[in-house]
Amino acid sequence: MKGRINSVITGTGSYIPSRVISNHDFLSNEFYDSCGKRLEKTNQVTIDKFLEITTIAD
Repeated sequence: MKGRINSVITGTGSYIPSRVISNHDFLSNEFYDSCGKRLEKTNQVTIDKFLEITTIAD
């Protein structure tokens, strides 16, 4: 079949970091949108949204 794209998965893996950073550690950070403008929402709201999207608690 002409124009058909094939792909092959050559490996898989995982990694568990030795250092765990909790969501609380991000409270003092600044968050920006894709245009480089600082987000107006509180950091806690941003962190809660990350948790909602990723389901990663720490």
